[in-house]
Amino acid sequence: MKVVRTLLVTAAIVMVLFAQATRAQNEDRPCRPDVEKFCADVEPGGGRIASCLGQHEAELSRECVTQVQEMRKRRLAAHEACDDDVDKFCQDIEPGERRVVACLKDHMRDLSKECRGVMRRQR
Repeated sequence: MKVVRTLLVTAAIVMVLFAQATRAQNEDRPCRPDVEKFCADVEPGGGRIASCLGQHEAELSRECVTQVQEMRKRRLAAHEACDDDVDKFCQDIEPGERRVVACLKDHMRDLSKECRGVMRRQR
């Protein structure tokens, strides 16, 4: 059960990080041509664009691949930084719709230094 919960929590944190990636795409747009080429029919939100890009990773531009790889690094860092805090403060929160992220933000002062850093970078 803990493994499933950990996977769901990681997915929730990933969605937030992918939202950051979407904002970054709007700023520097390294994946925009690839999104238009491979994911034009994909509805944005819920990590669907990121998932689409992942399915086409072998076909993406070098700049976009770099961004996708950076997002994976952030996802791993977020998981490592916040897993214990999620277990401590948000174990009764059902993952999805950013509920776990909201719970972590509600406990910002009590989070580990590492998780607090990850959460602050989301703003």
